[in-house]
Amino acid sequence: MRGNRLMRAVGEQLQDRPIESLQRKFGAVAVDLDSGREVWIQTGSMLDAVRASSGLPGLFTPTLHEGRWLIDGGVVNPVPVSLCRALGADYVIAVNLDRPLAQSDEHDPGSEPGDGGKRDEPGMIDVMQTTINIMQDQISRSRMQSDPADLMVNPNLEDFQLMDFHRAAEAIDIGYKALKNAAS
Repeated sequence: MRGNRLMRAVGEQLQDRPIESLQRKFGAVAVDLDSGREVWIQTGSMLDAVRASSGLPGLFTPTLHEGRWLIDGGVVNPVPVSLCRALGADYVIAVNLDRPLAQSDEHDPGSEPGDGGKRDEPGMIDVMQTTINIMQDQISRSRMQSDPADLMVNPNLEDFQLMDFHRAAEAIDIGYKALKNAAS
């Protein structure tokens, strides 16, 4: 998928404008598909920057931006505290959208689930979504150890699927409640 329909919907809610003209500093994180390097987009069209940073591998096509093919920045920096600090933030409130992973025995990497029940074979989308979630969880933990946010918000989105855009209002409500809990 190209992600054009999603970006049209975003464009209907937000007026595109140059990032440089925004009242608050803004940056989007993407990854150069050829080099694997993190790219911070801080100039140009806001919507183009958002689209360039939203190329979920296997779901949305990469975006050609300034001569580079870019994919979702979450591949290398799922919770970009470092970008916020580089933009001058004195206090960083980070929202971790990773879905909770099923907990197994951390001390025995070879341990099996305890119920012994047979599970259905996961579909391709389920495997991609879970794989991305596992990678983002590990990367987030590692990056947060060296550059933690001042306040971390972890909304419980375990009942949401990757493409549940139609449930945005519900997700926003969950996020708002998680922020209130984290701040208290």
